[in-house]
Amino acid sequence: MKFLKLLIFLSVRFINSATTQRYRQVTKSNISIINCTETRVSSLLHCTALSRESKDVTFFFDNQKKQCRLNCLFQYNMDAVIPGWQCYEMEWKTNAALNKRPLVSSVYSNNTSKWSPDFATDGVISIQAVQIFHSHLEPTPWIMVDLVNMSKISFVRVFLRIDDKGERFHDVIYEISNNTSTYEQFGFFRGPAVSGQVVEICCGSPDVGQYVRLRVTQGSDNSLNIAELEIFSV
Repeated sequence: MKFLKLLIFLSVRFINSATTQRYRQVTKSNISIINCTETRVSSLLHCTALSRESKDVTFFFDNQKKQCRLNCLFQYNMDAVIPGWQCYEMEWKTNAALNKRPLVSSVYSNNTSKWSPDFATDGVISIQAVQIFHSHLEPTPWIMVDLVNMSKISFVRVFLRIDDKGERFHDVIYEISNNTSTYEQFGFFRGPAVSGQVVEICCGSPDVGQYVRLRVTQGSDNSLNIAELEIFSV
């Protein structure tokens, strides 16, 4: 019996260590919940395990009520507060996309003063229809960010155009490459999204690459409207 208790204790310590490496509590967030799956759990560890299994970037835990919120849909909110809930997010070291100059399939009306791809990685989330990246209407619009160096990518977060046209973000493949000639898919968003939605894609175990591309794959008159694209590395 003592051996069994010791084994359980060591197992919990190991899992807790893995949990600490994978997620961390955050005290401030600029996203709020549209909806979530809410379920009762035995502990934070239990909530973390469920969130990892569903490949969530962000989850919430209420320690008093032992409730877990996962599989959430989010929208942009500069001053998001969720009373009673602790927010946990996948660990990351840097937003590798910040201030990198993306390559894109096109720019709407060729007007870079209003819709340059640089607006997608400048660290500023515009609440207007301008100072965002906006592509032409085309079958497969895409945006690609060269991270300059090989990076271990933990997750990608996309802030969609806030004022309108959120439904344009649908059937989006997330791809990674070492050389831009061969891409490997690591994520997919079915959608359609809603205006102002924040889309998070988990890479599972960190994927290594230098180039990250988002590409719409279904339909004909498609357009990417992105307020900010964040690529988090570890």
